[in-house]
Amino acid sequence: MSRDDIKPSVWRGMNAPAMMSYGLNAAETFQRGEPVSVNAIGRLTESADDPAAVDLLGIAAMDGDTGNASGLATARNRFGQFDDTQLVTTGDLIEVWIPHYLNFFETGNYSVNGVSFGSTMAIPELQERAGLTLLAGVWGVDLATANFTCRIVDFLSRNGLSIQLDTQAVGRVAVFAITNTQLQSGAASLA
Repeated sequence: MSRDDIKPSVWRGMNAPAMMSYGLNAAETFQRGEPVSVNAIGRLTESADDPAAVDLLGIAAMDGDTGNASGLATARNRFGQFDDTQLVTTGDLIEVWIPHYLNFFETGNYSVNGVSFGSTMAIPELQERAGLTLLAGVWGVDLATANFTCRIVDFLSRNGLSIQLDTQAVGRVAVFAITNTQLQSGAASLA
């Protein structure tokens, strides 16, 4: 578990995704930047590894760590201010970035084999379908998943330029769109 594995990308001036708040499920330990879903009783929970569309609501925009294992979990008071002396508890509202195919996310965690992150990010993989995967406690995108919930949009080089425009042959950050979620029907899917 690590913070900000996945975050909204403002690449090419794109807007950040919309946010919605959901009540937190009991005994959760996810952190900001991890995929989340809503369970059968309507509570927010961390998604399973390689989530299918029915197990992917969006990306946590704040910690949902009821045990405060990270030491970073905070709750909001009624004025929207953070209070680091009060732990997040079951039922607290946690903000989630809700994906839309025109909003992009980014991660430095990229795999083509489902075994480890650190794969070379190359131009031939642009527009490839991918999924979200959890490897050794870290979330990222993976071309070798069973559930293709994402599409690779671009790779950014060391200096932040698209590898399509830069002289470098590989990228360091994968930019992707989440195309399948709990909020979309199978017919509306873009994957």
